[in-house]
Amino acid sequence: MWAVVQITPHQKLLFSQVAIHTIYIVGMYLYWDPKWLFVSILGVLFIGHYGFGVYCHRYLSHCSFNTPRITQQILNIFAVMGLQGSPLTWAANHVKHHKCADKQGDPHPSSDGIRTWFWLGAGEHAIERSVIRRLGGDNMHRFTSKYYFEIFWSIILISFIIDPRITIYFFAFAIIYSFHVSSFVNVVLHKFGYRNFDTNDNSTNLPLPIFLESPYHNNHHNDPSNYNQAVRWYEFDIHKYLIDIIKVK
Repeated sequence: MWAVVQITPHQKLLFSQVAIHTIYIVGMYLYWDPKWLFVSILGVLFIGHYGFGVYCHRYLSHCSFNTPRITQQILNIFAVMGLQGSPLTWAANHVKHHKCADKQGDPHPSSDGIRTWFWLGAGEHAIERSVIRRLGGDNMHRFTSKYYFEIFWSIILISFIIDPRITIYFFAFAIIYSFHVSSFVNVVLHKFGYRNFDTNDNSTNLPLPIFLESPYHNNHHNDPSNYNQAVRWYEFDIHKYLIDIIKVK
């Protein structure tokens, strides 16, 4: 009898990331067109910044602001297309990180270095159940969690049929950008940089606000629910201004 091998959702994510990285590398060779680089910027804005930085991080994880339901639904799709798991799971992992940062139970400890960067140790720790309870009652989150990979790969396939350059320049580039930026934050911003606050972890700040989701990581760990992570006059938090566009009082 053949043994049935169960592939975990985390393994599916890793396989999907490898596939997207491969699609991007091959696609850039076959479909290189500098006029489409502007589309990559849009992909990073909507998927990397709005999908993860604004929605998954500051809205779902930390409830830092309010936004209309239709905006939530649009941002949820952007987050799904970032290929880091369902927004609900992303938020649950991030809240767990704040509870256990640089300690036992941290889902992505900086001390693991390359393992954390490439998600090799992810999935070994329990995620934050309170977030599952808070978001799990929402039909949108239940649906996108249950059918995450079906939704993601269906949209990727449709975009490829319409024009492979959409897949390569808009989706693949933004996914790869978000993957490595998240890893940079998880690894580097718990090792190098300056600290404004004496938090119970190793979080640091680096002045790279345009390129990183959460460059003022020490500021953020000191006050997670504040949607503006800049506290010094020379610090500039781009996501504060992106949130100002969509938030309601």
